[in-house]
Amino acid sequence: MDGGAWGALVVGLLWSFIIFFISIAIVAKLLVGDSWRQRVLLSTLPILSLEASLCAIASMLPPEDPDLILFGIVVAYILYRVFVRFSWVPRLAGKVYVVFEALFPLLALSTFKVRSLFLVNIVLLGATLSLLELTRRRLLPRSKRGGS
Repeated sequence: MDGGAWGALVVGLLWSFIIFFISIAIVAKLLVGDSWRQRVLLSTLPILSLEASLCAIASMLPPEDPDLILFGIVVAYILYRVFVRFSWVPRLAGKVYVVFEALFPLLALSTFKVRSLFLVNIVLLGATLSLLELTRRRLLPRSKRGGS
């Protein structure tokens, strides 16, 4: 895969991650009434968004199959229902967010060979990291963040 194709793939992944992240966060805030389920959904939000984003990217690759997006959303819902069953899931929220905050810069920086895609990826990376950090700070209590 050449640099341009890889850069375009990263742009698509970051863009769809942002869209799914925001949409799942809206669902968590508006449609999930139980605070336990809302906490689990917000704790696993990066995992669910990444899974749905990968299915969205796969649906755009030849041969195009738009049903893969629906499949990704259904699998994300099934994963959420599985995560609700375990009481230890919200405790992993900090670790999940930190892993994703380290993974996405590496992904965006891997596209430095194509300048135009690199700049787009850096802008999308900034938006992605802002969303991840904002959600992590709202999710974790102050004592877990070092009292800041």
